[in-house]
Amino acid sequence: MFASHSASRGLSALILAAIAVCSYAQTPKAEFKPEVGQAGKDVVWVPSPQELVDKMLDMAKVTPRDYLIDLGSGDGRTVITAAKRGTRALGIEYNPEMVALSKRNAIEAGVSEKASFVEADIFKSDLSRATVISLFLLTELNLKLRPTILTLKPGTRIVSNTFKMGDWEPDQTAELGCDSYCTAYLWIVPARVEGRWKTAQGELTLRQEFQKFSGTLKSGNVTAPISKASLRGDQIAFIAAGAFSGFQQIAHRRAMRDQIGFGRDQAAGGVDPDAIAVDFSAEQVENVANFQAYGFLPELVARFTRVVPFRALDAATLKDILRTDVVLRMTREFKLEGFDLAIEEVVLDHLVDDALRRQTGARGLASTLTRQLEDVAFGAFGIEHGGTVYVRIAGDDLAVEIA
Repeated sequence: MFASHSASRGLSALILAAIAVCSYAQTPKAEFKPEVGQAGKDVVWVPSPQELVDKMLDMAKVTPRDYLIDLGSGDGRTVITAAKRGTRALGIEYNPEMVALSKRNAIEAGVSEKASFVEADIFKSDLSRATVISLFLLTELNLKLRPTILTLKPGTRIVSNTFKMGDWEPDQTAELGCDSYCTAYLWIVPARVEGRWKTAQGELTLRQEFQKFSGTLKSGNVTAPISKASLRGDQIAFIAAGAFSGFQQIAHRRAMRDQIGFGRDQAAGGVDPDAIAVDFSAEQVENVANFQAYGFLPELVARFTRVVPFRALDAATLKDILRTDVVLRMTREFKLEGFDLAIEEVVLDHLVDDALRRQTGARGLASTLTRQLEDVAFGAFGIEHGGTVYVRIAGDDLAVEIA
């Protein structure tokens, strides 16, 4: 009896356990749904408005050639939006349930091949592959990430919802005008340019604070400050005052002769006509009247590590400028007054030859033609009833007549 009773009790226990297991297996686990304000590792979760996500990606000029990393990717909406634009994107999220949710959302959106998500700590993750980084973190967390961000490849774009980077001012700001979390910021990682650089034009000394910099260009005994400094990623530009070659010789020739260009006939043994930086006094730098009279300024417009010297334009280039700019513009002006403008091909050749002879370059192309046409315009516009203005060669000069 005892043995039989014990066996019966054991069998009953096994049956009850089996029923309990089956009951548990048949009850599915509730699908995770995030709640606004839920706690995270570093911040609470608040989703970015979709309109702001779109704006941030627009500001970063995201294309299919980019690789975006979203730090603290939440429900994956920024990564998924980028993937819909054809961009490969990675979301880094500490919460494993949010990572799983993001993967499901990517599958539902049909972009799981472009959008991926990993469970990781954003402060311990490799960001070097990114060309675009998106953030919706607190300012103190942005500042913690900033040293790493500044080591990324120059030109990497950083976009943030609402929170800034301390004293690193954004390159662009956009306000959407909604109730909360409606400001987008863009930064472009600047190249490291601070220091002393040897160039063909002299020694360049630069001081840098993020994308802002200042400095001087020293050529011989002259040190000129740079101005209009611009640094956008790896693209740097600035102006160093008074860096054209042969300042005194050029100004003198322009004052004494009917010759406007930079003067390719510099005296033998003089300044190299292709040189840029030379020695001159501060007073000469400040006196720009001779240059301004002909539309030039004594300034060096520079691209970092490269300076393009001024060279005379050839006849083909001058003729193309004459035909597609000067003549086209004058034709339109005459057309507005009811006149057609007919200029013979030989006239264009004559004007180009004259510009080359006088070394006026492109700036001198219009002067002779304008002088002839102004008299016609003054006498005919508003009086004549239209017609055709012909410009022809008469001897060594131009002749204009209305028919």
